[in-house]
Amino acid sequence: MLTTLALRFLARATGACAHDTVERCAAALGVIAYELGIRRGVVRRNLDLVFQGAFSLAPRRRRQVMRQCYASMGANFIGLFHLGQRPANALTHVEVAAPRHLQRVVDQYQSIIFQTAHLGCWDVGAAFLAHIKGPVQVYAKPQHNEAADKQINIMRERLGFSVLLAADGDRRGAVKAARGLREGISLGLLADQGPPPADGKGAWFLGQEVSCHAGPSFFSRQSDLPVVSGVMARVGAGRYRFFHGVPCLPGRRNADDYHQFLMDRLSAMIVSLPGQYFWHHKRFKYVLHAEARDQPGYDWSSARLLAKD
Repeated sequence: MLTTLALRFLARATGACAHDTVERCAAALGVIAYELGIRRGVVRRNLDLVFQGAFSLAPRRRRQVMRQCYASMGANFIGLFHLGQRPANALTHVEVAAPRHLQRVVDQYQSIIFQTAHLGCWDVGAAFLAHIKGPVQVYAKPQHNEAADKQINIMRERLGFSVLLAADGDRRGAVKAARGLREGISLGLLADQGPPPADGKGAWFLGQEVSCHAGPSFFSRQSDLPVVSGVMARVGAGRYRFFHGVPCLPGRRNADDYHQFLMDRLSAMIVSLPGQYFWHHKRFKYVLHAEARDQPGYDWSSARLLAKD
């Protein structure tokens, strides 16, 4: 009850302010959380693991990334409650990196599978996808706090997309998602988190051999629809730019190769914007075998990955 009341108050309070002001203040609160050491050990271990290996960052740069990711998550969380009160503000300051290419994708396929990560502002990304493509369902895992989860998803649905909640091992959301794709409802997947091995598939992710969600490759193979990887990057307080990759279909790849191919797209996006990623999750605790490889596949700037007009 107290959580619900607090979040409702947060929504009303932020709804009375300009969006850029809300994001600046929220980012400052995020930095305060960093200074207080909240989950800082988890963030540091994740960054040390990823950026001391195949993709190296100097210790000073890793500390900068730590502060930035706290600011980004603060802006995302509190900014969502502002946008839930004033949804028209969500797309006011969105630019598209390759608008003509994106329009061709929208026109070519009746629905798409949009793969992203907890990177940039993913809620604005889902709202943008619903705006350009029509109905969108976003597959998400329930939060530990049921009251907070309910209020967060109310805010999300006000932004124009519906949320399919799926606990570990629950297949009902997958059935609804597959049915929606057949009916012309696009699907959004936050495919970067680590499921328990019983529900995951082994792949290399951020240079680590771990359990990964197989949803993007599974739904693409079942529906014969493309996966489009993308990110709604924050370029300033309340301002965003949408980057997307070229549509990907299985082609001649087998299931394992296609799964790895799509995980590489996520890895590439994350290492391109490390300060806007959710490093606070214990992402690498589930190790699961993947095929041996020589390179981690990080080159998001490659012309074959990033769509251009």
